[in-house]
Amino acid sequence: MINKIWQYDAHTLVVSFNIAGNAASIDLSFEDGQVIGSALGRDTQLKRHLRNTLVGKARLVIDSTERHILGTWLATDTQAIVQGVTDWTSWLKNQAETAPTEYDPSLSLSPDHIGVFWWDNRSNFGDAIGPWLVERLTGSTPVNSRRVKHEGRSLMTVGSIIGHLDRDHVDIWGTGLMGPLADARLKRLASYEDVKVRAVRGHKTAYDLRRQLGWHVPDIYGDPGLLLPRFYKPRKSAPASDAVAVVPHYAHAKYFPPPQPTKTPRI
Repeated sequence: MINKIWQYDAHTLVVSFNIAGNAASIDLSFEDGQVIGSALGRDTQLKRHLRNTLVGKARLVIDSTERHILGTWLATDTQAIVQGVTDWTSWLKNQAETAPTEYDPSLSLSPDHIGVFWWDNRSNFGDAIGPWLVERLTGSTPVNSRRVKHEGRSLMTVGSIIGHLDRDHVDIWGTGLMGPLADARLKRLASYEDVKVRAVRGHKTAYDLRRQLGWHVPDIYGDPGLLLPRFYKPRKSAPASDAVAVVPHYAHAKYFPPPQPTKTPRI
């Protein structure tokens, strides 16, 4: 299961193993009497797989690469460190072997999994909210349907991703459009016969789906992200202030003026 353990530097051990034949590792960093374990992928596909698999299960930190914090142990508790690393390597390998992924899309969803369609080209807080919420609402582990067409239905939730829809048997819940539908996307969406809209993000999305596709869209509106406060209470990292932070979509950043030190901060 574990291929090799080697020393990266004076403060880090690397535990190398494979996930579906691809090189992965758990880095053990020694800091102030503690050991921090983090999972890393060595290529783009495995990085995406880890993001999808560990969403809501491990904190993602982006420094020189993407690392998922699996746990912290006392540096003197060798037994706990070994057990933690063993459990995580086993769990990560098992997820790639028991759920449909890019590595084996032929696998079926188990009763413990639920198909959720979310955008995953790169790490993005907004897109991770969807599967995170679904897991807390259902108790089932989300499996990203975007790159695999498994049996059964998929749930599309947070994000401006209706235009990315590429299949039937999908339920849309609070999702939106990035812009008006046209050309190839409009033709593709019009070909689907089993897309059920439960709710959409806003009136403009509803208008386009009704007018251009003839889909039945109920008068139920809102981004599922509005439910976050029911499940997550953020820790305050700095004293509260009366400043307002505006976080535009990257495609809309050009419409905002450069940040000014004395004006509303822009993140």
